[in-house]
Amino acid sequence: MSRLPLTHMVTVLLVGSMIGCAPAIDKGESGEAQTTDDAGGDGAGGGSGTVPTPTITATNGQVIDPTLPGGALQLRIEVPGGAACDLEVELWTSDGAAWPLWSGTLPAGEQAAVGWDGQLDGLFAGPQRLDLAALSDCGEAGRGLALLPLAVVRLSPAELWIDAGDGAVPLSFHKADLATPREVPINGAPYRLAGRQLDDATPQIPRWTHPQVPPWGAGADPEGVDHNLPIAVVAGSDLTLRASPATEGRSGGALLPEGVRVELTSPAQGPWTGSVDGPLDPAADTAGAEVRTLNWTWSACIDEGGGCAPAAVPGARQTEHTLYRLVGPSGLRDGRAEGYASDRPFVATLAATAAAVEGAADAAGVMTGLRGYLYTDDWVIYDPGVAAYSEYDGAYITWDSITSDLSAWLDRDAGLRLYCHSMSCLLSTLGNSWGADAQQLVLGVNFRTNQTRAAHAEDWLRWSFNSHSVATIDEGELIWDASVDLDGDGEPSSTPVEPVDVVEMPIEEYLWRLSGDDIGVVNDGKCWVR
Repeated sequence: MSRLPLTHMVTVLLVGSMIGCAPAIDKGESGEAQTTDDAGGDGAGGGSGTVPTPTITATNGQVIDPTLPGGALQLRIEVPGGAACDLEVELWTSDGAAWPLWSGTLPAGEQAAVGWDGQLDGLFAGPQRLDLAALSDCGEAGRGLALLPLAVVRLSPAELWIDAGDGAVPLSFHKADLATPREVPINGAPYRLAGRQLDDATPQIPRWTHPQVPPWGAGADPEGVDHNLPIAVVAGSDLTLRASPATEGRSGGALLPEGVRVELTSPAQGPWTGSVDGPLDPAADTAGAEVRTLNWTWSACIDEGGGCAPAAVPGARQTEHTLYRLVGPSGLRDGRAEGYASDRPFVATLAATAAAVEGAADAAGVMTGLRGYLYTDDWVIYDPGVAAYSEYDGAYITWDSITSDLSAWLDRDAGLRLYCHSMSCLLSTLGNSWGADAQQLVLGVNFRTNQTRAAHAEDWLRWSFNSHSVATIDEGELIWDASVDLDGDGEPSSTPVEPVDVVEMPIEEYLWRLSGDDIGVVNDGKCWVR
């Protein structure tokens, strides 16, 4: 049998136990220990008539995936008897190669604990069946051989869904790549791991952390590449894991050798031969974002035809998945028929505003968090003379439709100053992205305000407006205004001023605090998004 260089992890521990010697052995084909007697007589040193054959105990199973963090097989070897024996431990592969794993002398009464991390010559061993061979030379008592079948596998999900049923909210990216604004929907499994990833030292892909663009370039097939994409669900939804195993490696070979039986033990349970379903902890019942970490573990055994009892495969794999929790289904308009974006929230929108809405229990809480976010955002400054980020079709104020250029806002490439209609359009659009049923209200026409303070300003002033625009839910009953603060005392037209944020304010109170003139709603609706 040829000897090849071996780079591996080997741990050896000698522990107390009665051991002895064995007669000479020939390697057999069946995997059973076979012995021959060199010593004459009845075979055992001292005339016992028993050949002291080595024994191998697998303390953590016989199946290994060397790519699993923390995965290494632990094996204990002894030679029964009362004399010291020289011991060699090798790995015998199906192609006839013998890879030395450990050698040494076992004093009487001791065992050798040998660990193997699944590497051969510094590389992860590929999926295969092999044998661990323990060869003992106990001098006059003879030589012995013990074989233990082992299996090298690859264990990882090929596709993974965290399914929320009716609570799932489809998402999209607002750009095809860093230079191309174009909505790209997320379809299929949010986590897809191609089998070719399982043949090297990086068998899993990281959580996708670039919210602007998908992990495939413009023109590439989003169903044919590896990705680990975020998902969105309605807060409080029950969640189910749906996973299917990777079955072929980069070279096309099977990842589970014949006769190896594998069971998934977490995060779901079931045979690792097809799709596996299992419940996960439900989504928290408030808005926000989290990273779900799934810990993947398996059990396995080698079935020689008579069945086998799976034991835990050493090590575990973790996958991380960004989960956005919305207070309801998307409230965005589906504008595809008009040449705008669909009603899928943009990943980047949720990523940019998740901290602002974290913990919100309902649509009003979401709108309040978003109003504070926009009012204090240094990138968004209220300026009545600049209409960036929105455009309208139709007559001014009574337009037929208005469009929020959410992509431009996300990219921060223009329009740091917004007029009130853009502010309300942006605020309501963000609210709809988080599942609030938000609209824009246009107020007017031609009025003088009471004491107001513009976002990012310090002075309180009275303005002459031809119109003003705010965001609302509940068909206009409650108002959020990201452009100005109002005077909250009993004389809103004069100083001194008691500042009040315009959040969840009844419309009657809002109109009274905004202006002493007789004004009302002159236009309303949802903005298109692009």
